[in-house]
Formats: sequence, C-alpha cells, structure tokens
Amino acid sequence: MVKGLRPAWSLVAVFGVACLGACALIVGDPHGHLLAPVDASDNDHDAAGLPRVDAPTGCSSGDCDASAVMLSCAKGGCNTADGACTGSAPGCFCDDDSQCTTGKCVPTQGENEKSCGASCTGTGAADGFGCQLAACTVTAFGYAPSNFTPSKYTVPQAATTDCNGTYSSSAHEFINGGCKGQVPAVAQNVAQTSGGQAVDILIFKSLAIASTSTLTLVGASPVILAVYGDATIRGTIDASANGATPGAGGDGCPAASNGPDAGTGSWEPGGGGAGQAAAGGVGGTSRGVPGEPAGGIHGTGTVPLSGGCLGGLPFVGLLGFAPTAGAGAGGVELSVAGVLDLAGGTVKANGGNGGNGETGKCTNDYPAQNGTGGAGGGSGGCVLLEGSTIVPGTTTAQGGTGGAGGTAASPNSQDGGGGGPGGAAGSAGAAGGAGVQHGSAPPQCSWGGYWSGGGGGGGGGGYVSSNAGGGACPCTTDAECSTGLCSNASNQCAAGSCSGSTAAGTYDSIDCQILTPSDSVRVLSDM
Repeated sequence: MVKGLRPAWSLVAVFGVACLGACALIVGDPHGHLLAPVDASDNDHDAAGLPRVDAPTGCSSGDCDASAVMLSCAKGGCNTADGACTGSAPGCFCDDDSQCTTGKCVPTQGENEKSCGASCTGTGAADGFGCQLAACTVTAFGYAPSNFTPSKYTVPQAATTDCNGTYSSSAHEFINGGCKGQVPAVAQNVAQTSGGQAVDILIFKSLAIASTSTLTLVGASPVILAVYGDATIRGTIDASANGATPGAGGDGCPAASNGPDAGTGSWEPGGGGAGQAAAGGVGGTSRGVPGEPAGGIHGTGTVPLSGGCLGGLPFVGLLGFAPTAGAGAGGVELSVAGVLDLAGGTVKANGGNGGNGETGKCTNDYPAQNGTGGAGGGSGGCVLLEGSTIVPGTTTAQGGTGGAGGTAASPNSQDGGGGGPGGAAGSAGAAGGAGVQHGSAPPQCSWGGYWSGGGGGGGGGGYVSSNAGGGACPCTTDAECSTGLCSNASNQCAAGSCSGSTAAGTYDSIDCQILTPSDSVRVLSDM
C-alpha cells in the first residue's frame, strides 16, 4: 500500500535512492525547493497510482574548502521548530551544524532559523545551503577581473613584501628602486581583453606597500597590478603626470580630447585644458580675445584602461617662448584575487599642471610686451580597483591646473589670469582667469605693455571605479565540489583540474556546477 509523505519528510526505500541521487547533484541555489506535499488529486499520481512530486531543485554546496552537501533535503528549509514543512516549496537549507563540513550552519531568516534552534552556531558569510564559509587563503580570482585573463599567467612562488621605486612601461622594468621579497613577473605590451591601449601587467602572488613607500608608474602604457592573493597598501601607488611628463599610458588620447594647440591668434589668451571623464576648461580671455577651446570627454571609463590627455598651448607665434602643456595622467588597475586593503593608502592618477605664460617686456625689439597666455592642464587618468573585498583608502584622478597668465610689463606689472583648477574625478576643469588691462602703455612699449595674459584652462577629471567581486573562495578543482564538477568560470583553475560547464546559470557562487535532476521522481514511503 502506498502512503503519503509524513510531515517530517521521512525518506525510505525507493524514495531514498531517487531523492538522494537527485539532491546530491544540485549545488548553490538558495531558492531551490523540497518535495511538495502530496494531495489526493489525480494529477498528483502517475499511471501506476504512485504519488508524483517535483524533484528537489535546491540542495546547495557546503563551504569553500570542500563544497560537500548533505545527500538529503529531508530537513533544512522546513522552517518550524519541529522541522515540519509548512509550505509547498520551502528552500533547502541546513538546520544543524553537523550538516556542514565547516561544522557551522548559519541561521537564515525565513528559511531555517526556527528549525535550527540552538543547532546552528554559524555567523557571517554562507554558501547557498547556509553553511558558513571556511576561512581560506584566496589564490584564485572568484570574479572575472577587467581587461585581462588571469589564467594566462604564471604566478610567482613567494610574496612581495614592499615596493618602493619607479616602474617604466616603456623599459618594462624598474628604472629606480624596486620591490622586496619576490620581484613581480612582467607581461609586457599585452592586448587588453576590452581593446584600447596595450598594457604592462605586473604579476604578484601577494603584495604589500609600506606607509613610507611609493610605487611610481611611468611609460608609454597603462599598468595592471595583478595580485593572485591579498594586497595591503599602506603607502602610495602613483600613476600621475609630472608637468609635461605623462603618467603610465598618458597622452595617448584622440585629438578631440586633447586641449587643441592654437595655430593662430593673439599671444595673450590662455590655452585650453584636456578632457577625460569630463571636458577640460577653456583658456582665459585677454585683450577681448577668447581663450583657446578645451578638450572634450574621452568617455572610455576604466574598461579598457587608459591614460589621461594632453593640455593645449596658447598662441606663441614668433616669440621664441612657449609654456609647456600639462601632460595626461596614467592608467592603473589593481586587481586582487583576495582582499584589497587600502586603509591609510593612496592610489592616484592626477594630470600635469600647465606651464605659466611669459611676463611682458617693455622693449622695442621684443614683441611679447603684454603678458602671454598660460597653457592648459592635462586631464586625470584612470584608477580601477578590484578585489573579492575592498577596504577603501584614498583614490584621486584630478585634472591638472592650468598655467597662470603672464604678468603685464613693468611698470604696470599686473598679474595675469589664474590658471583654472583641474576637475576632480568625473568633473570638468575650470576656465582660466582673464588677463586684465592695467593703466596705459608706457611710452617705450610700442606693442602695448599693459595687458596681462589669460590663464590656462584646467584639465578634466579622470575615472575612478571599483569592483568588489565577491566569491571569496571559488573552487579550484573538481574534487572540491559535491557534484564533482568545478566550473572554470573565473579562470581560477589550473589546466585540466576543472571540467564543469562555464555556461551562464550552470554554476553557483563558488563556481561549483549546478546539475539539474529529472522533472519528477516516484516516491514510496514505508508500507
């Protein structure tokens, strides 16, 4: 005689074999379901008269050391104190510490906290079955980092304990100073997965930078720091421009984002600032003549990674003098498999300041008798921070300040317009200040001598973005998953160690594959 299921969902005989096999194939779905209660309707029985129920679809993985799952969903999710199921489709969660390989089941409101009682002592992060995640040292990316593929590179064997020096992505090496502990491996001129500029990748097992240390990044290409463990940054990572010298990957923008150089016009107005995440500032006016226009938005964000743009020059004609345009900041990406701890640390990519205009000279043989315009500031670059967890610090991608306009000739000696401040990350640069007229031209100044120059426009701010990827402990081999299949969805597996599907929706939060059982199973209870 076939009987209906008991309230506590006893599993025996054929049901034991069918359900245990089906449940054991399902990983990481916290919204799966137990067997639905059987009623007396004909639709709930098959042709042989046996009760028909949906197969379970929610038995979940265990902790990140060994994603084992209990072979039965008889309890877990039956959210009453006695373990009885009150809904037709409750979730499948642990309800006792013994069901978890970490020995800790986490009470989850609305799922298992009533049936757990005092039997669940876990806290914090849990997997889809409710088991507390074990502490682990992350050595593989549990998320897909931006702009590069981590599985392509060989990870150094030891930790890098400090970096203090200057790395050049043109020379592909440190040009002064360096790192303590393990020297990072270098992958040079790598095509980004997202397109854009080629990058250099510095590869670390783990990374620390002391509070007194600065890792400076210069050269032709942006730089990615790929850390296959944890990173603790107490000092500074600096990809900023320095005046006319760009940061790593700076000054590689399309012409429309650079401050345009004035080919003709008056000597006195200022040059325009460069654009990046926002436009630069226009140059300051002088003698009633507008300043030079600014560079427009670059608009690429941090994917692909890029540097900032170059400020513009004012008209200099035959002067034999020219201020230096502010250079673009660099691009830096810090992608960390584990915890990225920036508390007290700084990552920056600030644009270079524009050069000042020339002071006017009241002589008949020197044409620049009024003050000349200042140059535009370079734009901020790109800062991208990624980690399974990110502890915030200070990040900046400020545009450079425009150069001050030149002072009017003596004896007027009126200061020129101030350079426009650069924009903070995501903000536009400010316009340069106007040059002004002061008094009248001295008799000996045949070319004027009473106007000061307009200030250069400020550079536009760059991009700062972050991605806390989560997935603190992804599986790295098939053996770590209760299904026996680990997906290489995060490119975290060594060759041949993972054979699970990487198709979207087929794996759980720690990359163990989810297997779907048959739509229904026959259920027999005890006779």
